[in-house]
Amino acid sequence: SDAQRRRLRLLGGAIAVTATVGGGWFAAGRLFGATGARVEPDAAIDSAIDGPAIDGPAIDAAIDGPAIDGPAIDGPAIDGAAIARRPDTGTSRIDPTVVTLAIDGGAIDASIDAAAIAVVTGPVTGTVVLEFDAWCDLTIDDRPAGRASRAPIELAAGAHRLACSQGLGLGSWTQTVDVIAGKRTVVKGSLVAPVVVENRLRDTVRLRDRTVAPGQTAELRPGPVRVDRIRGDEVIADRWVTIPRVARCVLRDTPSLDCYP
Repeated sequence: SDAQRRRLRLLGGAIAVTATVGGGWFAAGRLFGATGARVEPDAAIDSAIDGPAIDGPAIDAAIDGPAIDGPAIDGPAIDGAAIARRPDTGTSRIDPTVVTLAIDGGAIDASIDAAAIAVVTGPVTGTVVLEFDAWCDLTIDDRPAGRASRAPIELAAGAHRLACSQGLGLGSWTQTVDVIAGKRTVVKGSLVAPVVVENRLRDTVRLRDRTVAPGQTAELRPGPVRVDRIRGDEVIADRWVTIPRVARCVLRDTPSLDCYP
């Protein structure tokens, strides 16, 4: 590799320097030996080896330099802030703590898309309270839900098809209800179709909360009703009759007071 070739070149340079220094020492010995001057070969060699030509940035830069600390490490995968200077030689080293933070903060966090996480911030259901004028069997979105009552029914927000029936040929009711999240919706329905009652008596009558003059009609729900016959400001007679489940009936007193289909 480039790093190995660089080390070999430096090692060759060191050997050359050593050889040069050794030759110089040998020559100096011969030169100064005659005059009695003393030469310290160890000091000369150490000075040459420890000098700027070998120690310091030269060797460390070759070992720790771009071949190791370069783009392969200090690249997009690891943030440059994760590289710290080595105090003993001035070269670069990797701080594992900083690298871990760089990887965790970039690679992992970037892989999590916050927008893809659905956060529920409020209710997603609402309640429905049914008020009917008769019993019936309830279905919700075509699924049986039992006998209808006034107990709150929890449903998902949105449109739902509600139906209630007393059976084949009897009263029935159908309606689409929009359920609002977090809200209660009261739904009123009638399973009994109103009956047109015609008054053929000679007197005005009061039927429940309706006053019907002779010859007039009123729509009433089938079932028992009290008939108050009124003359002037007085009630002259009262009697209970049953309004049948028909489209129309006639109130008369022959053969007896009743509402006849």
